[in-house]
Amino acid sequence: ADEGDGVLLSNVTAVDNGEHGVRLEIPETVRNLTATDNDGDGIKVTADADGATITDVTAKRNGDGIEVSVDNATVRDAVATNNSQYGVSAIGVVNDTYDNVTITRSGRNGIRLDEGGTLVDSVVRNNTQDDSYTDPGISVNGKNATVRNVTVAENQDGIEIDGSKNVVVRDTTVTNNTKRGVFLDTDSTNATLRSVTATDNSKGVFTEPRAGENLTLTGVTARNNTDVGISLAPRSGTRVDDTVTANNTNAELLARASTSSPAPP
Repeated sequence: ADEGDGVLLSNVTAVDNGEHGVRLEIPETVRNLTATDNDGDGIKVTADADGATITDVTAKRNGDGIEVSVDNATVRDAVATNNSQYGVSAIGVVNDTYDNVTITRSGRNGIRLDEGGTLVDSVVRNNTQDDSYTDPGISVNGKNATVRNVTVAENQDGIEIDGSKNVVVRDTTVTNNTKRGVFLDTDSTNATLRSVTATDNSKGVFTEPRAGENLTLTGVTARNNTDVGISLAPRSGTRVDDTVTANNTNAELLARASTSSPAPP
């Protein structure tokens, strides 16, 4: 402990424990931490630690790499790799920030974002190693979330926006994902994709029929996808502008019907 600069734990290694590597239950700072080969979470931040900061940490070969069950937490300069479940998990919380996080080779999702969550300046690559699941690299499950300046590569779905409102994805590259680069699912509305590049996926950008309301695509580039570049089911408020599609195998920009009737011209 170092009370002088507000750091609770620093330079700690937690290895091969039967449950969690490190469990933080107060709103303090943990830094320079390595959690490896723990049966439960490598690092677990619980509901009493509102505002905690986790910085310069590595979570490797745990259950979940980092589980955040608290509002207003910050995870910065972190690596989560080869964890059997989720790289970073945050469900049922608000306003958490993930900055300069590298998440690779998770069994399931790379990262799950909830309400007000922000993922910035990060890499999410080669997740869903467990073939029993079809989880995306990034799963956005809460309203008002932001993904900015992130590389999302070699997952099944790159980014899935699932039943969420007012989500913004910007300055982000989704590439070489085997299903969809960006997938809007289950009544997700008011989403904005701005300056997003979707290349070499199966489908570049794909929306379910119920997920297109007030969708904005601006400055999007969809190239070299093996199926369709951008596939939408337009609803009220759907808008596409300043967007480039090229060299996609099937349709460059497909407007599908929002119901079971044939697609419009």
